[in-house]
Amino acid sequence: MGNLMQYVPGPYDVTEPVLNLIHDAITAINTEGIVTVWNTAAQALYGIGEEEILGHPIGEFFPTESIMLFNVMRTGESLHQVYHQPRSDVHVFISAEPLYDTDGELIGAVAVEQDITHLVRMSEEQMRTAAQKVDAIDGPYMSPSAQTVLQLLTHTPLLGHHAPILLMGEPGTGKRTIAQAMLRRMQDNGPFVPIACDALPPALADVELFGFQGGLLSEASEGRVGRIEQAASGTLYLANVHTLPLPVQRSLAKAMRVGAFSRVGSADRKPINCQVVASATPGAKLDPALELVLHRIDVQPLRERKEEIAGFCLFFLSRFAREMGRPVPQLSDEVLALLRAYDWPGNVAELEQTLRHAVTVCQGSTLTKEDLPMALAQGSLAQLTGDATPLAVVSQAAERTRIEEALKQSKGNKTIAARLLGISRGALYYKMKQYHLESD
Repeated sequence: MGNLMQYVPGPYDVTEPVLNLIHDAITAINTEGIVTVWNTAAQALYGIGEEEILGHPIGEFFPTESIMLFNVMRTGESLHQVYHQPRSDVHVFISAEPLYDTDGELIGAVAVEQDITHLVRMSEEQMRTAAQKVDAIDGPYMSPSAQTVLQLLTHTPLLGHHAPILLMGEPGTGKRTIAQAMLRRMQDNGPFVPIACDALPPALADVELFGFQGGLLSEASEGRVGRIEQAASGTLYLANVHTLPLPVQRSLAKAMRVGAFSRVGSADRKPINCQVVASATPGAKLDPALELVLHRIDVQPLRERKEEIAGFCLFFLSRFAREMGRPVPQLSDEVLALLRAYDWPGNVAELEQTLRHAVTVCQGSTLTKEDLPMALAQGSLAQLTGDATPLAVVSQAAERTRIEEALKQSKGNKTIAARLLGISRGALYYKMKQYHLESD
């Protein structure tokens, strides 16, 4: 493993056993491109023993990775989670940063490679499995976790038919889809009536929900039907129920507890004849009486069920392609990896919009990273490295030519020439002596 204390000082003072306990591949080079650290995970990932690579230029083994490490040293900027496919059967995310000694002098760079091959292959398999089912889907896509929630809601004796439900989850997790699916699963013939509670004027929230009777807001003696009555024999979906005014929450809790309600302005009681499904975001404060009457079910965010991304992708790609009258595009391995790596703060709703955008701009039969929104697409090594090939990657003949060109371009200034070549000034002097390029 080499003397880590010599090459990785300061905050990077870690011992060989610790490095070998880390599951990600770790590589470090000095400013001349010589490999100084190569842990057990790196040996397993690439099949190169430490005795083969330690003390040798990294360019003899990995031209692209070596360019990336030299770029990190040249720019002083760290890289995080950059996708790379070093072999046809290996997919990784690379993170790298420059290394400095205690005096702030650059001494090399370190890279950590996370093997994501199994995740890419898993997504490909899930795409193939989902492809056998997507054509038969009628209505919104129900992921495995949503189906589990649905099974719990519709087959739990303690809840009973039409028991009021609270779906607790982040925005975009598919709570409304679950509520709609409950209506189909229970084979109710009535309508699906949604209310965006956060969009209701507070002063009219109770009227919107319960309705009103003759003359309160108009001269009509018959009054107005509220949403609860509109949802008869169907499902009433109260999105963001926690935003209702507290008095309305308490009235709603009382109505669900006794199974009946009264229109505003009337004493006559009407039975609640619908499934009530409410939703709220984690941490939302509900009136205690309302919280007590609702049966809470948590809906996981997409970042905690990334294994479902492939199924969502196939469904959305098929739907958007059909809407646009074009063949369903395939997903490249890089896109699959990026989709699995992203945390999806907007959850399924964000994934849906991302794929709609990708299908819209895609020019070929396969979605690539360039088709993803800028906020999602990360750099690849090919983009980051370009043609900036450092000396550690080229042959000796090409190396001499590059040094001559750098010295000419810098008008003999060794500091500038070393910066152009991506090496230290001391390494440049050594190379000049090696190739008999010493200046007068």
